[in-house]
This record gives sequence, structure tokens and C-alpha cells, in this order.
Amino acid sequence: MADFDEAQAQSQLDELTSHVERAFLELTGTLDSEPEELDEASVDEILDRVERAYGSPGNTAKTSSDLSASNTIAKINAEGKTFSVTTALTSGLSGKAKVWGTLNGRQAYVSKSLPFNFFTVATTDTKGRCVFISTTRHKFTGGVGVGTWS
Repeated sequence: MADFDEAQAQSQLDELTSHVERAFLELTGTLDSEPEELDEASVDEILDRVERAYGSPGNTAKTSSDLSASNTIAKINAEGKTFSVTTALTSGLSGKAKVWGTLNGRQAYVSKSLPFNFFTVATTDTKGRCVFISTTRHKFTGGVGVGTWS
């Protein structure tokens, strides 16, 4: 049995990232200046808005991410698990995530740049989903593909 249906996964990823982008723009649109970092309360507010829009409660987790040499997502560390896509070059970028279900095995993902050089990554399969938002700024190149939680 497949870990995910590609069309269904893409639909879920599009929905999740749309919620993140909308919540991010709503929150940052109220700021007086461009933030160097996002504080925990701001990211919690974004994730709470995503959770309400998504219509299902999730677990909030402190996380970190690693980027590849081309500034694409390489790894996300959340809830004691690591989502791996490729070899990391830049390590330990802080962030927070909202997790639904179980993070295990292969998952489809989409990663996108957000305003002010922040970024988001969403992963999904039939058993779980994760939405990650960086809290530190970094040059980032979005992408789509498949990674593995272990």
C-alpha cells in the first residue's frame, strides 16, 4: 500500500501552505517594520490560525531545519523525528511546527519562501502532516518532492 496518493497529497499541501501564507501575511501586515526574527508568540499565532483554518487540532513543536547548498530544505527536526530530503549544508535554523497525526516514513512535501526571507515547509501522507515555519531569516529556494521521517 502506498504511503500517499500523489494527487491527494498535493491538494493537502496546497491547502496547508495557502493557510500558512495567508496567516503570515495577515500577521506581518500589522507590523511597523520588517522583522529580523519572528518571536515565539507571532509564530504561535500563525500556527493557531492555520490550525483553525485547517479545522483539526494539532500539536505545536519547537523545531529546527537544515538547508542544502542550494538553500532548499534538507531536513526538519520535530517531535524527536527527522524529515530528510537531501544532504544539509546550513544547520540549526530555528522554527516551530504544527503536527497532525504520526510522522513516519515517506511523505510528500512542498516548501515555499515567505515575505522577509522566512520560509515554510508542509509535509503529508495518509497518517500525518507537519507545517514548519522558520523563525530566523535565511535565503531560501522553495521546492516540492518526497522525503522521509525517521
